[in-house]
Amino acid sequence: MYGVITAMYAEALWPFLAEGLAQVTQGDGSNLLRLADSYYERNPDDGSYSNLLEAFQVINCADSDRITDRAVARRISEESIRIAPFYDAGFGPSDVLELCSFWPVPPTSAPGPVQAEGVPTVLVVSSTGDPATPYEDGVSLAQQMGARLLTVENDGHTIALQGGNPCADETTTRYLVDLTLPATDTTCAAGA
Repeated sequence: MYGVITAMYAEALWPFLAEGLAQVTQGDGSNLLRLADSYYERNPDDGSYSNLLEAFQVINCADSDRITDRAVARRISEESIRIAPFYDAGFGPSDVLELCSFWPVPPTSAPGPVQAEGVPTVLVVSSTGDPATPYEDGVSLAQQMGARLLTVENDGHTIALQGGNPCADETTTRYLVDLTLPATDTTCAAGA
C-alpha cells in the first residue's frame, strides 16, 4: 500500500509503479518494497529508519483534536473505506481509536482561519491533482490570508521549484527573490 502511495507523489514514478503492480501478480513485490522503503526513509545499508514518521505523528497529535468516541471513529472508518477502498486491509470498518486519542499532551493548535498580519502578500501555490494536499485547501488558504493564488495543473505532490513546470518555477522564483506577484490569481498549464 505505501509503495503505491509513494509513487502517487511524482508522475516520474508511475512507470516504476506500473511495473511493480505487474510484478505483484507474479509474486514479486520488490518494486513496491523499494517504493515503501523510500517513503519510510529506510537506509538500504543497515535497514534503519529515520525518525520522519515519529515526527509526523507528534506533529499531527499536537495539531489535531482528539477523537475519543468509538462511534465517531467507526463513522470515519466507514467513510474512509467508502471513498478510498484501497485503504481497506480486508477487515472492514473499525472503531479502533488512533494513537492521538491516547496522546498524553493536549493539542496546541486550534482550527480556525489562518492569519499572518504584517507580512507582505503571500503567494500560495496549489496543484490541481496533488494526491496528498487537496487543491481546495490551497484555494481556502489563499482566501483566508488575502494571498495571491498560483494554480498549477499538475498530478504530483508539490510543483514549485521542482523543475517540472517552468511557469510555476518562474512565478515562484520571482516572488521569493523580489516579492513580485502575478497581477491576479494565475494558472500554469501542465508542463508550461
